[in-house]
Amino acid sequence: MLVGFAATALLSQALPARAFEVTVDGETYDITAEVTSYAASPARFDLIANGGAMPWWGNSDLASRFAAAVGNSLGNNPPSDEFGPLFAFQLAQVGMDDIVDTWTQLIVPPGNSQLNYQPLLSETWRYAVATRVVTPPPSPAVPGPLPILGVSVCFGYARRIRRRQRASLRMDG
Repeated sequence: MLVGFAATALLSQALPARAFEVTVDGETYDITAEVTSYAASPARFDLIANGGAMPWWGNSDLASRFAAAVGNSLGNNPPSDEFGPLFAFQLAQVGMDDIVDTWTQLIVPPGNSQLNYQPLLSETWRYAVATRVVTPPPSPAVPGPLPILGVSVCFGYARRIRRRQRASLRMDG
């Protein structure tokens, strides 16, 4: 029983949270939260174009806008119940400590303010990650069977009229 509980707890920590779709600057993303640290998965802390999972990496303003758009939709960030996932945007140094600079949305009332949080590279938190949503272009309109049936009725009706005209010309002539 205890082993099953421990396995479930570890598995739930490793799996990302449910996705939340958000559109920022005309691009749509599925945002999830992963429990990790920079030290454990540094490749995730980069732009999508560079193989990372954070399109806001390197841009504090963009990270802040993503945090505001997601708000509390992905839940809180244990052990603190006061804010959502962290939107990491750069590495920095504070004193002698290397940190990850992040924005997070406060989810306690009033819930409309943000916090610039700076965890150590080795600290484990719920970080927001993104996947770009690719929307296929609309397929060209394909005529359905109704227009084709309508055209065939018109051709049939035109044929009958021509037959009648020929028949009436033969009778008159």
